Amino acid sequence: MTNLKADSRKNENKKSEPRIERTFNINKLWYFEVRGGGQQGPFDSEEQMKSALEEFIKLQQECCTSAENIKKNS
Repeated sequence: MTNLKADSRKNENKKSEPRIERTFNINKLWYFEVRGGGQQGPFDSEEQMKSALEEFIKLQQECCTSAENIKKNS
């Protein structure tokens, strides 16, 4: 079942669209959805899924930062 909890991001204008939580479990296995479609998982616990999600976000942020630095230096 998908958790459709709406939440605003930190420092985000409250007039913008709410953020949708994209974590869910099926048969006691946990997953998270990513933008553009696709899912990551299964994970044996919600804690493992959250840890993987945090790592995924960190890697995406690092990738974006690296791409921005390359663009600035070109």
